[in-house]
Amino acid sequence: PNTAKAWCRFNNTSGQIATQSTYNVSSVSYNSSNHQYTISFQNAMGNLNYGVFISCANNNSTPPLPPRIGYDVVKQLTSVSIVLTDSSGEMLPDIPEGVSVMIFSTS
Repeated sequence: PNTAKAWCRFNNTSGQIATQSTYNVSSVSYNSSNHQYTISFQNAMGNLNYGVFISCANNNSTPPLPPRIGYDVVKQLTSVSIVLTDSSGEMLPDIPEGVSVMIFSTS
């Protein structure tokens, strides 16, 4: 209880996904046609009422830092798909600085 059920940190440079660290995540994939990232779980979630928290890094960026927003768009028991946008809603295909995703659930 009270711990993340899954988490990962990855980056995307020109469509190449590199995971730096994971827990209960078997893979991270990127669909360039709809700009969705799919995070697959090693162990399925107990229900679909889990919370998805997304943080996009701005390492080495020059101020003012560009806003980056992450949304979960498709939740399944075995995976979650997310999209990343800038403040105007434009999809961000490359995130070389990294993305952190945490999944919390009570079951």
